[in-house]
Amino acid sequence: MNQYRTIGKNFTRKDGPSKARGELKYMGDYKIPGMLYGKILFSPHFRADIKHIDVSRALAAEDVITVVTADDIPGSPLRGLIIKDHPVLCGTRVNYRGDAVAVVIAVSEEAALRALDLISVEYEVLPHVLTADEALGAEAPRVHEGGNVAAHYEYRSEGDLDSVFGSAPHVFEETFETGYQEHAYLEPEGGFAVPREDGGVDVWYGCQNGHRARRDLTAVLDLPLDKIDVHSHPLGGGFGGKDDLLLQGILGVCALKCGRPVSINLTREESFRMSPKRMPFRIAL
Repeated sequence: MNQYRTIGKNFTRKDGPSKARGELKYMGDYKIPGMLYGKILFSPHFRADIKHIDVSRALAAEDVITVVTADDIPGSPLRGLIIKDHPVLCGTRVNYRGDAVAVVIAVSEEAALRALDLISVEYEVLPHVLTADEALGAEAPRVHEGGNVAAHYEYRSEGDLDSVFGSAPHVFEETFETGYQEHAYLEPEGGFAVPREDGGVDVWYGCQNGHRARRDLTAVLDLPLDKIDVHSHPLGGGFGGKDDLLLQGILGVCALKCGRPVSINLTREESFRMSPKRMPFRIAL
């Protein structure tokens, strides 16, 4: 093993000692001079058209810097892990109660939270579906123009399945269902973004794929790749979550609009509401 520098040798994790001593900073621990804080206004409806958003009272509130809406997104308004079909901020329609409609930016989280109640949104509530069975119904409202099926895959392998079943002493068929699963990471989603002098932005966010987030942000922020950096360490737990472009786009838009660092960290309740988590399955065998 002497010819190898790493194979067969023991190494101390670079972040091990700082984590063990409680010295490592997570996203909510960072305090940067001039940092502002954002709180998100979520949709109260499962599905609705947005007719009008009035932010004037929130803008006039004490310690509020600005309010960010879909109109402030410089590039593509859509994000998505597989299909780009989810608005970074909703400007015309909401499709679930975790959709983000606006962000209040203030000098403190408390001031931003107080101002959320001052935003007036006029909605036209629309029919909605809550289960996959409802979504597949012939008369179900279409969540997107292409329908409610995001993707359809078929896998086939060679062999005479009917013959195998016919010769089997017993054949069992059953349908299994799983429920929603919360990843239960100790650190809810959050991070901060800092505008750069060259017109770009640096985003610190606890996500599992910083490289993909950086590429996706080029479309949302309408910036070249060399003007965006995403720092995705440390990650306060993931377990399959924190993989989507949940807050990175919002953070980037907010920082660029304000020209100052902006921090947004979800509470546990907000994390439950906004993040899709692990979806339920129905498996027929």
